[in-house]
Amino acid sequence: FPNKEALLAALLERYRERLKEALLTALADADDHEDALVERGVRAFAQFYQREPGYAQLWLGSQLITPLREAGERWGQEFAELLAPMIRARPRAEATRRPISPRRAQRVARALVHAVSAVVTLALREPARERAALIDEAVALARAYLALPR
Repeated sequence: FPNKEALLAALLERYRERLKEALLTALADADDHEDALVERGVRAFAQFYQREPGYAQLWLGSQLITPLREAGERWGQEFAELLAPMIRARPRAEATRRPISPRRAQRVARALVHAVSAVVTLALREPARERAALIDEAVALARAYLALPR
């Protein structure tokens, strides 16, 4: 292929669209309790990785090629933009807590996307039992991070 990077970028874009659809489907019921939404979102992400082994390999390899790494950063930003409004809309556990700012919600969402992605990526390299346990840890990580005082 004369331009491997363009081909890889096109493949990543197709995966990005499918991943976004999977996440939107998992997060569709906004009336659900926050814990249920977090769990469904993380598990949908992990299931996508498991169903699409080519994505996982392409994604890991993309971190080594600058244009693809930049595409990955854009993905992280896009998925953070998808999650940030949900983070801002979270009910406050204490009346004294100030609402989270849009900028902070975006930062929290971006960190969450990358943290969960790292744990799920680690999980995929493990045997089935350990993989399942690490995905459970990704859910716990997301829940704990979102529960931190702001």
